[in-house]
Amino acid sequence: MTKSSLSKIRDLVRLGIVSLTWTSEHYELESVKLLLSGSGFEIIDIQYIGSHVYERLAAYYIHNRTIIKNIILKEKTTTTYYQNILYEVIERVVYISALKMKEAFQKGFIDYILIKAKLDQLQ
Repeated sequence: MTKSSLSKIRDLVRLGIVSLTWTSEHYELESVKLLLSGSGFEIIDIQYIGSHVYERLAAYYIHNRTIIKNIILKEKTTTTYYQNILYEVIERVVYISALKMKEAFQKGFIDYILIKAKLDQLQ
């Protein structure tokens, strides 16, 4: 089993549905730091901003769920019974994902990070 496969399995176990619905790339902080320093950058500052992302996203979704749900359901072009069910399921998956991302952040499994770096002039 490759390192990538093990990483995907670990993410699935720790993050559950979020590992399937979270579409952005996932990187370990140490890997990003090594990539930057190996490319000639000096890291000046690292800020953890997940509280500004996950908790606020979940709060926004909960507060505006009816409006968001109506927007998602408005996208359907026909109203067959099965398509109605499909759009309800899609909305529920998005809702659960927002809650799970908040939970994964609070458990320390995920975070958003801003890195300030400058090109090392000595290289």
